[in-house]
Amino acid sequence: MDHYSLSIKEVAEKCGVQRAAVSHVLNGRNRPSVPFLVALSESFPDLNPAWLLHGKGEMVTNVSAPPKPYSKQEDTGDTGISRQEKPPLPSIDKKIERVIVFYTDGSFSSYYPDQS
Repeated sequence: MDHYSLSIKEVAEKCGVQRAAVSHVLNGRNRPSVPFLVALSESFPDLNPAWLLHGKGEMVTNVSAPPKPYSKQEDTGDTGISRQEKPPLPSIDKKIERVIVFYTDGSFSSYYPDQS
């Protein structure tokens, strides 16, 4: 938030999540969910996924470019990425069954997508 000079409300709007979800993650009440992390990485594509998930490496992948200011006019309403920035999605007939996250202590967590 400091890097982009955004408030909790602005981050929530850009990511398409509730303001309380951002607040709860920031104050340690909740851990970020996989959909929350996906929304963050889609809304802020220059964030380094390794930094986002593990706190390793640089926060942004393109350090030479200054952060792009957030503008509500660019917001598409779904992921927060402007229509010009969205890469075309390939046609895939596969669905994600589960995502497994492995931790350095040898433990792991499984996340199952919402089947609705």
